[in-house]
Order: sequence, then structure tokens, then C-alpha cells
Amino acid sequence: MGLKGKKVLVTGGSGFIGSHLVDKLLEMGADVTVVDVKRSENLPSDVNLVECDITDFNSVDNAIRGNEFVFHLAAIANPRTCEDDPNLAFRMNVQGTFNVLQASLNNKVGKVVFSSAASLYGRYPQYIPIDEKHPIEPFQTVYLATKGACELFCDFFQDKYKLPLIYFRLFTVYGPRQIPEFFIPTVIVKALKSDIFDLWNSKPTRDFVYVKDVVGALIRGVESDYTGGPLNIGSGREIPVSELANIIISRIEQLQNRKIEAKYLERDVIGPMRLLCDNTKIKEVLGWEPEVSLEDGIKETVDWYMENENTYKNDK
Repeated sequence: MGLKGKKVLVTGGSGFIGSHLVDKLLEMGADVTVVDVKRSENLPSDVNLVECDITDFNSVDNAIRGNEFVFHLAAIANPRTCEDDPNLAFRMNVQGTFNVLQASLNNKVGKVVFSSAASLYGRYPQYIPIDEKHPIEPFQTVYLATKGACELFCDFFQDKYKLPLIYFRLFTVYGPRQIPEFFIPTVIVKALKSDIFDLWNSKPTRDFVYVKDVVGALIRGVESDYTGGPLNIGSGREIPVSELANIIISRIEQLQNRKIEAKYLERDVIGPMRLLCDNTKIKEVLGWEPEVSLEDGIKETVDWYMENENTYKNDK
């Protein structure tokens, strides 16, 4: 099934992953509507934007009406923000997702795609690499509790109402346009501003997956006959964040001809200490595989930040 000419709605389409998804959908010829609280620089000016609070059901229902497919990406994605404001996290992540599912059911949407989080697998995974059968631990943080609740509602709407949907657990997504609060843009911005800088902790490992590969998986999900979840989206490569920081630093040193050093505070982190994706299932059911290597993805991301200084120059 192709998406050319199909009416597709993307919640959170002004954001990091959402804007890359919108770009790809437009390239494929889809008729795209974005639902978000405001238009960002990430969106082309001619994309139809519906300014909508997803915690308001009537607004969501009106926005979804007439669309054939829905990608639901709108959420409070920063775990620290969720810890600081649990009420906001619940309303945006849980109530918002319930509203999208109910409105999609009401409007007979052909398929809903939801993005969940691989950090649900816990701070210390029971085994590595992590497949979809690994137990989840949704009670460690407010963010994880909201994601766990959203997955339960996805299962509920599919089992009880037969709403066609698919949901994914995303490992550590990175790429151009990501906000500076996340690890890779944090390192890039600090390395561009200073020769010596501090980072939180050197010990965690992550499975970094490039945003364009994630977009490819989401689109394969909506095009396929497969329903349900979860499906892991990850590269299948584990790397310590300190090693990843060195790759970033080396790229910037090469471009700017200077020496840069990161020092680690070894403070406690919010989130897992290890993440490594077993992506066997998504390869089998969707035929998806990551295409962008970490080294190539880092080059593209660093280069984008250097070309878009306005995204970070006013940050402290």
C-alpha cells in the first residue's frame, strides 16, 4: 500500500521525529495534516497545521475527522519534565493518547501508529540484547508510567474495539532538529561552545538509532497489514555514551581544528544504564532494517547543528 494521495494526520508533527516524518510523507505524495500546539521552523510553511490541545477530546476528534491514517507522536518526551510536572505528563501523554485512540475509532481511521519507549525495559535489563518479550518496569518514573499506560490503552482499543493500530518501542533516537536537552545535541552544543566541558555520566550505554531510520519503520508500520505491538526500533549496536561523545568530539575537532575534552561528573542518571535492541521481530514482520551507520548519522547531525547555529546560540 502506498501513501500517495492518502490523507494522513501527524500529532506532534512540529517536533523532532514528527517533522522528519512529515518530510518523508510529503515526499511520498501524502496529503498531510499536522496537529501541534504551534508551528515550528521544522515544518514547511505550506503544510496544513491544526493548532490543537490533544488533552481536549473535541479538538482532537475534529482534527482527525476525514483522515485515513494517524501517526501519534505528540507527548512530553523529556523524563525530567515529567518528573517535575506529573500532572502535565499525565494529561499530555495518557489523556492525549486516549483521546487520539477514541477519536480514531469514532472516525473509522484505517490505522493508528503510536510511538512508545524502550526505556520501559528497566534501569538494569534482565538480559541483553532486549527483545519484545523482556519484562517492562513502568513504575520507575512518571514518564515510564505514562508510556506503560498508553500501551495498555493501545492493547485495549485493539482487543475490545478492533481499532487497527501498531505501536513501537523506540530506542535512543537522534538526528538533526533534536532539542538540546537530549544527550547527543547536548554534547554537540557544548563541544561547539567550549574546549572543556562537563557531562553527567560516562557509564550508561545506549542503542542509538537515526531519526530517518525510525521514520522508515513508522511508515512501514502504517503500510503493512501487521497490527499490535510492541515492535522494537533500534540499531542493534550498543555503545557507551562516553565513546559516543568521543565520536562527536572527533568530528568537531576535525572541522574546527582544535582540541576538545569532555569531563564526567558521574552523577546519577534518570533512565536505563544499558540499552541494546534485539530488532529481530521488526525485521521479520515489516522487513525493516537500519540503513544509516552511527558514524554517518553523527556526521549529518553535527553538520546540521553547525549550519543552524540559531537552534542553540542563546542557550546557556
